[in-house]
Amino acid sequence: MVSDITTEKIQNMILFFVSKIKNITSIKLQKAMLFADRIHWARYGASISGLDYVKDEYGPVMEHEGWSILNSMDNTYLSVRYEYAGDCMKKIRTTTLQPAMNVFSDTEIESLNDSYNIVSKKNTKQLSEMTHDVAWENANFGDVLPYDSSIHSETTDEMLEASEADKKLLMEAIESGNYTNLEELSKICS
Repeated sequence: MVSDITTEKIQNMILFFVSKIKNITSIKLQKAMLFADRIHWARYGASISGLDYVKDEYGPVMEHEGWSILNSMDNTYLSVRYEYAGDCMKKIRTTTLQPAMNVFSDTEIESLNDSYNIVSKKNTKQLSEMTHDVAWENANFGDVLPYDSSIHSETTDEMLEASEADKKLLMEAIESGNYTNLEELSKICS
């Protein structure tokens, strides 16, 4: 189940990652949003943002509504600058603002922090490799990538009761991009 799209949550997710990750690029921000939503969906059966992610050249990216919200924040809530790296231009976002964390539940905050812990330790290339998974490989450009194709989980209630070992297994799968070992987690939870 994907949640309803909530502009306030999306804006604050963006502020969360832009305020915590120095000089975040558009690609890295996309990955952070994706991981937070996937982690929360896997554990609790609903994403945080309500956004769908679609196949793009650089991996899954936010659907149109997410881009519209992000672009509306540029040069108002976010400072934007461009840097050239070889033949590539990077869009860098920074902010002095802090997110309104009270719009998130405790489980959403946990998922945001878990995503931050993944994204802050990886470079953009490593993050792209992590998200070029089986669902991405099998989709056509522009296709929506279903949440249940990336992480196998049968029910929400069982995920809420998952042990720390199960949580570790889930985080390892997300970090490695290899979800095949989660078959075991699904059997434990179902």
